[in-house]
Amino acid sequence: MIEQIIYRKTKAFKKVEIMFFFILGALYLISCTTIDPKYSGNPGTPSFEETLNSAINKITYDEAIMTWGEPASVFQGDKIFIATWGDAKSGGAVFPIGNTWFAIPIEKGWKLQLSFNKVTRKMVRWIYDKW
Repeated sequence: MIEQIIYRKTKAFKKVEIMFFFILGALYLISCTTIDPKYSGNPGTPSFEETLNSAINKITYDEAIMTWGEPASVFQGDKIFIATWGDAKSGGAVFPIGNTWFAIPIEKGWKLQLSFNKVTRKMVRWIYDKW
């Protein structure tokens, strides 16, 4: 009789433990927000893309720095240079199922690459990626 009570409590505890780690993982995912580039419209939306499309051959490298700050990297080509801004966060969630523990890697971030003409220093192309 006592063994059945202990077994029931252990089984109930495992369910609570699984739910606890599931909720903990969900809260972690929610808290892993990234700071998107500051430009007109929300990144990834049509207004953001329209704004960047309308800025082609208009916005200069110096204006881009005033908007997004110093880029994380700059690649120098023959006729263009590419400035990259971005932010990425990584982590993971660990939870048990029965006697086995599982881990899920989690990565969130964004990257904005603007290509500039070396002579005019105006943007000629852009790429935005969010994961």
